[in-house]
Amino acid sequence: MAKKFSGSYCLVRVKTVVLTAVTISCTAALTVDVLQRTTHCNKSSSTGDRLSVHYTGSLTNGTVFDSSLPRGEPFEFRLGASEVIPGWDQGLLGMCAGERRRLVIPPQLAYGDQGAGDVIPPGATLVFDIELMDIQDSSQHLRQQLFQQQNLKDPQQKFQTQQLLQQEHTQRPIELQLQQQQPAQQQPAQLQQLQQQPAPSHAALPQTLQTQALVRPAVCAPTAAVGDTLTVHYAGYFTSTLKFDSSLDRNEPFTFRLGSGEVIPGWEEGVLGMCVGERRRMVVPPHLAYGERGAGGVIPPNATLIFDVQLLQIS
Repeated sequence: MAKKFSGSYCLVRVKTVVLTAVTISCTAALTVDVLQRTTHCNKSSSTGDRLSVHYTGSLTNGTVFDSSLPRGEPFEFRLGASEVIPGWDQGLLGMCAGERRRLVIPPQLAYGDQGAGDVIPPGATLVFDIELMDIQDSSQHLRQQLFQQQNLKDPQQKFQTQQLLQQEHTQRPIELQLQQQQPAQQQPAQLQQLQQQPAPSHAALPQTLQTQALVRPAVCAPTAAVGDTLTVHYAGYFTSTLKFDSSLDRNEPFTFRLGSGEVIPGWEEGVLGMCVGERRRMVVPPHLAYGERGAGGVIPPNATLIFDVQLLQIS
């Protein structure tokens, strides 16, 4: 989806599953997108387990407000013990060590109408990219105790938790369950209407290209330069957090020559200096993306786009 469009016609692959319901439908719900699976999963996370994770948290406009990665220390907590926000306790059930997920958490499962200090604004929808590093198993007694405590607190959460725990035992991909709760298809007019819904008022959009290194190898050489042919995996999102394209969903890396005009200007600038293995987030303003015209009924006019890019190869 990072390819430039030429002329009046182009082929575009679009996954129309809605990544979040916060700004798109009347029902605000936690949604989960599996970014990377593991080949072997001997154990998946369940209530009472102690988890070790790396994470990056951002607002819906792409602004990163916290990350464990720069600190170099994974974050540890007990799942289901209310040591984290409810969106984490629900969204990390059934996860395997080495798996990466994206959680889009509505305000009522995050910091609500109060926000958190000067970092999280009131009524904020939060986006977390989380990689599970390790699972320390809990005793069956502790797990049952925590599960019962969750049930007593909130009948709705009881129903959701039971569903997720059942899913854990069947090893069923979590996003398949979520997709079944969404319409199988959206008509183009409906999709366009969803894309054009405004971002929340607190999410002021940047007017210049913004980049943020999410993961950077300790040894970073060589780095991407003009003329190099790059192979990447990427996912593209609107500021509403609706995903419009992803090479990961197709399991097909994207290859292009840097500086040759094969991609939008935001990519030409944003991936310069990346090294193999690095993951970078780019918030691309309209004039460095598809501008006032948009693209093919998929990208609306004057759209700010968010890309998460992982560099796989330089040649």
